[in-house]
Amino acid sequence: MENYRLNIREYSARKISSNYWKVLIFIFGIVFTIAPGDYYNNAMDRSIILHNLLLKGIIFNEHFFSVFDVLIILISFKIVRDFGLSLRSAKTGEKLIFIFSILSFIFLMINPNNSTNNPIFGMPLFSDVSNYSHLIFLTAIFFVKFDDAFVIFLKKFTRTVLILILIWSFYLFILWIMGKGNYGFFGINSILTEDDTLFIIGFAQVIFLTLYLIKREKYFLLSSIFLFIVQILSFRRSGLFVTILASSTVLLIYYVKYVSTTKKVTTFVLAAITGLSLSGIFFNYNPTSNLQFYFYRFFGMFMQGPATSLMDTDSGHFVHSEWVFDEAVRRLGFWGLGYSEETGSIVYQAGIHGVHNAYVAMWLSRGVMGLVLILVIVTVFIIQIIRTIKMQNKCPPEFLLLRSAVISFFLYFLVSIFYLSVHHLIDIREIVLRTLIIAFLYKVTPDNYKLLID
Repeated sequence: MENYRLNIREYSARKISSNYWKVLIFIFGIVFTIAPGDYYNNAMDRSIILHNLLLKGIIFNEHFFSVFDVLIILISFKIVRDFGLSLRSAKTGEKLIFIFSILSFIFLMINPNNSTNNPIFGMPLFSDVSNYSHLIFLTAIFFVKFDDAFVIFLKKFTRTVLILILIWSFYLFILWIMGKGNYGFFGINSILTEDDTLFIIGFAQVIFLTLYLIKREKYFLLSSIFLFIVQILSFRRSGLFVTILASSTVLLIYYVKYVSTTKKVTTFVLAAITGLSLSGIFFNYNPTSNLQFYFYRFFGMFMQGPATSLMDTDSGHFVHSEWVFDEAVRRLGFWGLGYSEETGSIVYQAGIHGVHNAYVAMWLSRGVMGLVLILVIVTVFIIQIIRTIKMQNKCPPEFLLLRSAVISFFLYFLVSIFYLSVHHLIDIREIVLRTLIIAFLYKVTPDNYKLLID
C-alpha cells in the first residue's frame, strides 16, 4: 500500500512538473491574481480594462466564455485527464456541497421570476458561463481520484499565486508612492479598491504568516507584513477585518499551544500596552494628514473615534444588513425575485443601494435554494471546525497551524459577508478560492500535508 501511494505521488509530481502544467498554472495564476471582479468607487482605468479583458466574455457576448472561464475549463479537464475522477474520492461534505450546487443551478434556471431581458435568448441558462465553469471546476477538484494529486496541484498553484500576489502588490505599491492610486475613494490615495482582490491578498497574508510560524524563515514574515500594509493602504476594511481576526487566531493558537509560559506572559503584556497606547491616541487625536487617515480608518473597524464620519466603524452596513434580513423573511418567497440585471440594485432602504447582506442577496436573486447552498457550506464548515478541535492533540503542530489558518480565514469571511454584497459569493475568483479551501479541509491530512509545505 505504501509503495502504491509513493508511486501515485511520484506520478502526480511528474505530471504537474510538465511544461504544459507549468504554463497553464502560471497563466491561471496571473488571471486569478489580477482580474478584478469588483471594481469600486470611480474605478481606475486599469481595473476596468483588466475586468473587461479577463472576466467578460470573448465569444459573441460579454457574458459568454471569459478568459478566466476558458482557463478554469482547461485546468479542470487537465486534472480529469491526468489524475482521473472517482465518486469514492469525494468525502461526504464535498458531495453535499456538489449536490446542492447542482440543485441551486437547476432552480436558478427554472425560476419563474427570472427576467426576460437576459443577454442571450432571454434565458439565464446562457447568460453567465461562470455558472457552468464553476461546476466543472467543482467536479474536477472534489472528485479527483487521488488526494495526493490534489495536494501536489494545490502546492504548485498556491506557490505560483503567492509569488504573483507579491509582485502585483509591489507594483501597486510603487504606483501608490508615485501618487497614482485611486483618489475616487473618499479622496484618499487608495492603493487599490477591488474588494475581491483584497480578500485574496488577505488570504495570502495569513498563509505567509502561518508559513513563518512553521518554517521560521524571515522572508515569509516580511511578505506577511508587506501584504498587511498593502491592505491598510487600500483604505478598505472588509478584507482587512477578516485578515486581522484570522492572523490573531493563528497567533493565539501558536502561543497557547507551542510557546513557553514566560513568552506568553511577555507577549500578552506587550500587546496590551501597545493596544492601550494606540487606543489612547485614537480617542484623543484628530487626523490631519493622509497617513493619519489610514491609521484612523484601521482603528475605526473596531471602535468609534472622535474624528470624522469618514472613520466611522460602520457605513450603515450593520443596520442595513439586519434590516434587509427582516425584509427578506417578510417579502421574499421560495423563488425570490429571480435572476436579472436589476436584482442587485434594488433599494431596500432610503439612501442605500444594493443589498449589503450576501445571504439575503442570494435568496433574493436565486431563490431559497441559493441561500440553502450557502447554509450547507456553512454547516459543512462548522463540522470541520469541530473535527479540528477534536484532532488538535493528535496531529503535528505544522498541520494544525496550517489548518487553523485556512479555517480561521474562511470562518471570518462567512461572518463578514453578512454585511457585504453578494459578489463575494458569486464572483468566479472567490468561488475558485472557496472550492480550494473546502477541498483542502478534506484532502490535506496529517499523512500528506508535508507535500504542501516541503
